[in-house]
Amino acid sequence: MTDNQWEPVPHFVDQNEIEEEYHEWGARKILVNRNNIPDSDLSLALVWIIPGGEEDKHHHEDCDQIVHVLSGECEIEMGDTVYSMSIGDTLHIPKGVPHAASNQGWEPVRLLAAFASGSVKTRVDSTAKGKAS
Repeated sequence: MTDNQWEPVPHFVDQNEIEEEYHEWGARKILVNRNNIPDSDLSLALVWIIPGGEEDKHHHEDCDQIVHVLSGECEIEMGDTVYSMSIGDTLHIPKGVPHAASNQGWEPVRLLAAFASGSVKTRVDSTAKGKAS
């Protein structure tokens, strides 16, 4: 490579070294973003939603999101549509679209959430949890 070309550097992330963020609805570990990989253009998180847990309706101003179900079952409300998801299902959430995940089942849900930004800008759309009335 020439002196003015950027050389990519791989990064290893040990999930056991990442702090959990606890919420009323469950927990999240942000595995990849610009906080731990400064040159990252992506973010990746493990998300746990407890039985009966519901996220606040929110949207991401700057990027699309992909949600993949690793275990359990959940519902994701996006606009007027509710997607019932189970192991192996994947949902694309476009930038700016309000959404919220909830767990109506009896076991925790584990999700993998990927974002097309290294520094995700999230806004809560209301103080109501989950489904907007």
